[in-house]
Amino acid sequence: MKNEPDKNGYENRIEVLYIDTDSPDFKKTKSFHKDTEFNVEVCENTDNAVKILNMTNFDAIVAGHGVPLDDALSLLRTIRDNEDNTPFIFFSGMDEEEVIVEALNAGADLYLKITKDPESQLGELSAAINRIVACRRREEASKNSEIRYRNIFENANDAIIVHIITPERRPGRIIDANKAAEEMLNYSTDELRLLSMTDIIEPETPGTAKKISDEIFKKGRAIFESRMIRKDGRIISIEVSSNLSREDGEFRSITIIRDTTERSDLLNRLQMAIRGGELGTWDWDIPSGKVIFNERWARMLGYSPDEIKDDFDSLSKLLYPQDRERVLGELDKNLKGLAAAFDSEYRMTGKDGQIIWILSKGTVIERDMDGNPLRMVGTHHNITDIKEAEEDLKRKNEELAATEEELRQQLDEVIQAQNELKENEAYIRTVLDNIPVGIAVNSVKPELEFEYFNRNFLKCYRVDEEALKAPDSFWENVYEDPKFRKKIKKRVLEDMDSGDPERMHWDDIPISRSGKETTFISARNIPLERKGLVISVVWDVTEQKRSNDRIRLHLLRVKSLLDLYQTVAVGSETDLMEHALESSRSMTESQYGLIGLISPDESDITIHSWSKGVMDKCLVQGNPVHFPVHSAGIWAECIRNREPVIINDYSAYHPAKHGLPKGHVMMKRLLMVPIFDAGKITAIIIVANKKRSYIDDDADALATLGNLMWEVIKNQKAEKELKREKELFLRTFESLEDAAFVLDDDPAIIRTVNEAAEKIFGYNREELIGKNISMLHIDKNHLKIFDEQIILYVREHQRIPRFEFRMKRKDGTSFPTEHSISTIFHYNKTHTGRVSIIRDITERKESEIREKEALRQIETNMEQLATLNDQIRNPLMVINGIAEINCPGSAEKIISQVNIIDGIVKMLDDGWIKSEKIWEYLRIHYGVGEEDNFSPGSESKK
Repeated sequence: MKNEPDKNGYENRIEVLYIDTDSPDFKKTKSFHKDTEFNVEVCENTDNAVKILNMTNFDAIVAGHGVPLDDALSLLRTIRDNEDNTPFIFFSGMDEEEVIVEALNAGADLYLKITKDPESQLGELSAAINRIVACRRREEASKNSEIRYRNIFENANDAIIVHIITPERRPGRIIDANKAAEEMLNYSTDELRLLSMTDIIEPETPGTAKKISDEIFKKGRAIFESRMIRKDGRIISIEVSSNLSREDGEFRSITIIRDTTERSDLLNRLQMAIRGGELGTWDWDIPSGKVIFNERWARMLGYSPDEIKDDFDSLSKLLYPQDRERVLGELDKNLKGLAAAFDSEYRMTGKDGQIIWILSKGTVIERDMDGNPLRMVGTHHNITDIKEAEEDLKRKNEELAATEEELRQQLDEVIQAQNELKENEAYIRTVLDNIPVGIAVNSVKPELEFEYFNRNFLKCYRVDEEALKAPDSFWENVYEDPKFRKKIKKRVLEDMDSGDPERMHWDDIPISRSGKETTFISARNIPLERKGLVISVVWDVTEQKRSNDRIRLHLLRVKSLLDLYQTVAVGSETDLMEHALESSRSMTESQYGLIGLISPDESDITIHSWSKGVMDKCLVQGNPVHFPVHSAGIWAECIRNREPVIINDYSAYHPAKHGLPKGHVMMKRLLMVPIFDAGKITAIIIVANKKRSYIDDDADALATLGNLMWEVIKNQKAEKELKREKELFLRTFESLEDAAFVLDDDPAIIRTVNEAAEKIFGYNREELIGKNISMLHIDKNHLKIFDEQIILYVREHQRIPRFEFRMKRKDGTSFPTEHSISTIFHYNKTHTGRVSIIRDITERKESEIREKEALRQIETNMEQLATLNDQIRNPLMVINGIAEINCPGSAEKIISQVNIIDGIVKMLDDGWIKSEKIWEYLRIHYGVGEEDNFSPGSESKK
């Protein structure tokens, strides 16, 4: 039963059922508990206790000293038979060993003997309850943590295999695998446990294997690609993330495996498309300078791939000298982020010295945390024929325009040149119609009209020839959304008016069609010398953009999860939730988001906070931050359904919708995800207005983020509580006046001691810690008695009443001590050690000896007094008789004096009798005289 911290600072109050049928101190007991951290419910007998337990759960049950033993044992057995492990404590005055043993064997957690009035021992009882309940809660928390780990492990979408790393740093025997691994490889987990990783993964080359091994042991993890062998023999491509751990003295790898066969096939198809389009490709690793290029890239320049060095400096030397500075400058702009992409036409020198014209396009696809470029990819297209045709046209036009007279005189030559021009134009059209990009020749102003376009131009813009026939019909037929049409048209016309070639390039332009998926294109306009005409080049980048978007989104999600852990180290719980909130919005590409906390009974929602900017845009004032689930409308559907809810058309009818108040931010799409902890919903994450539809992958990402957030919050709280308890224990441990030892179970190695132990035994901590406690025993015979009688009893009964035993100091002197020993248990109830409290009772023993000696002296004096009384009284009687016979005249005075003396003797007799009664009282209640068979009246000490 969870509660808010009370005034004493206890995070969780402890619910206790206290059973006592006839306790004279019952009211005092209630009063005592009222001022502690406990909620105590009291009942008079075990029958009522059974009824209460059927309706209410308690953290501990106490059977008081007034409950009949048989009733308490019967109740305990009933509870244990029902598999109820609630701590059960006997608080009783009965100290018979068989009673204690029977109670502990029946399942009692503690038998606390009442040695004085119950009220004075309630502090010890409350401390015991607190200790036992805290231990039980830690055990349950550990068990729940293991269950959560197994759930994550078994339900992960990726295959997970745990295997040994051999001493030779090679993959070894498989220890465990999840369901996804079974499905991926077609093996059962039991079958996989009989295999080694080398049985199911294709062997790497020695160099690659060593590189992977070195990276795992250097960084703790490695990510690489490989191939695995299924049970049916089929080979699949995989992406592997291997994470190193160490357990039980051996290295292990938690290996996460993702099937990339489909992705590899897609890449192969892309490569085929590139080869079909005769495009050269290049992939530049910027930090190392290494460039990977395909065979077509090399063949364009007349080389074979192995004839060209794969470093950037070597390749840049192939640039035509007059173009090198310009091209490197354009490339540098893209590297610095000043240009969205690299798009350039330039010349390169071929193997035979021939000049090759290249159209190169590329972009930076990876940067580090500081924005520095890491990787850039692109394509090469040989446009030498086009350039030669352009140059030829230019040259011939210049010749034709040289002089009209010359043209007239050479009319036949002009006609021939025109024919050649037509032939070249036909050739160019044939080339343009078959290249894998869209090409068109058109005017832009005053209206956009086409003189030529190829088939790929229509395909990229998703229109037919009819749609482009009318002047300026391009804008309306290509861009269906009026707002975007107006925006893109304004941008293109302004860029064309600038005359700047760098501005005449547009990337990732969306081409939308109602009811169909949006595609994306990149385009470039090249002005022609003929006034008003341009060459429009367009190519489809949909797959590239989607792939980049997916990679970027997954990297963002991984970064968000990693950043969440970094926030833990320096931030508060509020900082953590704020970070999770903004991460939830960015990782789903949503416009708005919120995190709501759910009450323990799941009846109320409290909004922790909205994402930044929401309240600025929302005109509804006084937005509620706390409201019941039943009136929360569609926001609470994920709580009612206990699963994520996706609404991609907020305008459509839904029974849970209550409508939006005027001025509220508009909702288009909505994703609501509940966060669970131990079967209960503890929070919800809601995001809204993603540009595209929400999918299950978005819900999974939010659930992972939310579960991690909640787990981290719980861990923060648990760590703070553990730290507080540890500090409290250490202060208590060190403040004890008695020597305190924490020992291993067998052998009894000293793990820690307190300051009193140093003072009492004369050793410092360094001399004690790590040694066997046998060094403090007098000799082997004493140690044998201690082990065979005392320790054996402790192991069987968990603790032992206080007892006395002689121990030895560092200087070799022995001294009497009083011991109290308790057993330390592991969460699975196995013994892990014990706590031994040792008190020096030297002064107490010496005081007892002095008291006994004084009492013996008193007894001797009493004996002498009794003898003296007899010796005085007998002569007095003789004197009295003689006076009456021989001195009748003086007899009266003599007898008077004798009576006075006799009175004095009688007073001595009365004193002796009282002393003897005192002695008898000391003998009965304190055992004085029994030990040495010595008592008043005895003549000698036996």
